[in-house]
Amino acid sequence: KPPSALTFYKRRLIRILPSYLLCIIPLFILALKEHRYPTGGDAVKDLAAHLTFTHTLFPFSYQQTPLNGALWTLGVEMQFYLLFPLLGWCFKKKPTLTWLGMSAIAFYWRWRVAPLQDNSLYINQLPAFLDVYANGFAAASIYAGIREKLGKQPMETKIKLFFTVLFVLCICLIIPMLKEQAQRSTYEAIRLGQLENRFGFSVMLACAIIAAAFSLPALRFLLGNKVMAFFSAISLQLYIWHQWLAVRIKEWDFIPHVDPSPWAGALDQPWREKYTVLCFVIAIAAAAMITYCYEKPITRKLRR
Repeated sequence: KPPSALTFYKRRLIRILPSYLLCIIPLFILALKEHRYPTGGDAVKDLAAHLTFTHTLFPFSYQQTPLNGALWTLGVEMQFYLLFPLLGWCFKKKPTLTWLGMSAIAFYWRWRVAPLQDNSLYINQLPAFLDVYANGFAAASIYAGIREKLGKQPMETKIKLFFTVLFVLCICLIIPMLKEQAQRSTYEAIRLGQLENRFGFSVMLACAIIAAAFSLPALRFLLGNKVMAFFSAISLQLYIWHQWLAVRIKEWDFIPHVDPSPWAGALDQPWREKYTVLCFVIAIAAAAMITYCYEKPITRKLRR
C-alpha cells in the first residue's frame, strides 16, 4: 500500500530541505557580503525563488544567480514531487497510458524548445524530464515484476549470466552517447545534445540498473561494495557542493599557474591535473563531513 500524499511530502522534505537550506542560507549571506546582487530587490527575488523551488523558472534565479548553479536539479525534482502522488496513482491505474502521456509531453516540449535561438532557460524545465520520470516508473514496475516472477528461490546461473550480459550491452550503448556529447564544442551544441539524448540515455541506464540487480555476484559486488555504499551515502551532499567548490577553488588560486587562463591555455596541463584532483578530494571530504555530522543526525531527529 502506498503512503498518503502527506506522508510522501513529509519524507521528501526531510530528505532534501535541511541539506538544501544548509547550502542556500550561507551562500546567500556570502553573496550579500561580496555584493554579488545589483540591488536588494534582486537578492530578495533570488532567495524567494530558491526557497520555493521555483528558481528554474526565472532567468534571474536560474541563469544569473550568484548562489549555487547545481541546485537547479533540486528545483525540478521538488516540482515533480508535487505531482508525484497524482502521477503515481495514474500509473498504477493506467501504466501504459500514463507513460505515453508523460513521454508525449516531454517530446513535444523538447521539439518546441530545440529550434529556439536561446533555449538555455527551457531545456531543463520539468516538462522536458517527464519521459525520464516515466521511464523511472516503468523501470520500478519491471523490476518488481521480475522479482515477483523469480520468487524467493535462488536464481539459476544462466539467468544471472543473461542479466550480466544485458548490463554490459547497455553500458556499451551508453558510452558512445557520452563520447558524442563530450565532443560537442559549443554550449548550444551541448544543450541540443542533452535534448536529443535524454530519452535514450534514461532508457539504457534504467535497463542497466535493472540488469545489475539480477546479475552475477562479481558484478553485484563491484556495484554494491562498501566503497560504493559510502559514495551512495554522501551522494546528495557531493552533488550539492561539488560545482560551487570547484568554482571557488579556481577563483581563490589554490594552485599556482603560468597561463592567465590555465583551464583553457596550452601551458598549464599540470595545473589542470592538480586542479581536478583537488576538486575531487575537497568535494568528497566536504560531502562526507556534512553527511555524517549534519545530514544523518538531523534526518534521524526529524523522522522521530
